[in-house]
Amino acid sequence: MSPKTELMSERCSTKPTTNRVIGAAAAVLLTGGAMADTPPHGTLAATIRSADMPCAHVIEVESVGDNRWSVRCNAGTYIVSRNAQGKLVASR
Repeated sequence: MSPKTELMSERCSTKPTTNRVIGAAAAVLLTGGAMADTPPHGTLAATIRSADMPCAHVIEVESVGDNRWSVRCNAGTYIVSRNAQGKLVASR
């Protein structure tokens, strides 16, 4: 194999990608598949508004447990959580 072919072979290797996929799968298994990522601010604000509470925009978000966030809006502070079905729900 020529040096150029060998270099191309190294660049095209699937090993780094495979390692990333295995690492991501391990992370999901270790967390029990929980969806603990913080939802986008717009989604949090929409969830609060859909519960008939005012929130024009989110100012700050703090995780307060698994799938539970304290969300400070321009109009107050609310708790947004993800229920067993994966739906976001808001409360005061």
